[in-house]
Amino acid sequence: MRMENKIEGRETQLLRDLGARIVEARKRKSISQSELANRVGISAAHLSAIELGKTHFSILIFSRIAETLQISADALLQLDTPALTLIKACEWEELFLDCSVEEKKAILDMAAETKKVLRKFEGGMVKA
Repeated sequence: MRMENKIEGRETQLLRDLGARIVEARKRKSISQSELANRVGISAAHLSAIELGKTHFSILIFSRIAETLQISADALLQLDTPALTLIKACEWEELFLDCSVEEKKAILDMAAETKKVLRKFEGGMVKA
């Protein structure tokens, strides 16, 4: 496979994944596709293409979508880069370093409960 094809394949997958996360966030907010498109200032057909990962779109449109859905850009992007994954793993390792088994379990239980609570709020974001 040529290098250009690999890049295009990766780009296509990134667009599809991003589109799927936009759909998920939109549905959590109970907003129709046409309503979101209207709020963002684009056609419903353009939003459909974005949600299906079939088109490139500007950072301005991306930021309007994120703002309208009240979700952070990084939550929509969810890039799983090795460096960030390693940092997260190191942070957990450091946190647990001097914990007893009971403390580790308590921290994990609290994290799990916090996750549940956050997911109850629109877009995974707690409003102030």
